[in-house]
Amino acid sequence: CYIYFITYKGAHGLVKKVCFRADPSKIFCAKIIRSDDQEILLAIEEEYRILTVLKHECIIKVKDIFVNIDHGKIIYVMEFFNGVSLK
Repeated sequence: CYIYFITYKGAHGLVKKVCFRADPSKIFCAKIIRSDDQEILLAIEEEYRILTVLKHECIIKVKDIFVNIDHGKIIYVMEFFNGVSLK
């Protein structure tokens, strides 16, 4: 289970800085996507599957995914990268 902290607004939803409840020293990001469009949600699931197999130092690693298509919500947990915005 994760504890949520600071929220950032991204292109497709919210990104929250989170920590693992069992070990608060482990910091991650949770990307929260909400959509009524099932195709978008399925594309996000596919993005997650692709990111789980890609291994490169310049690609953020994904850790976990929570899917609730009935409520139009997907959350995936990634490693935290403390950098500047690409905007």
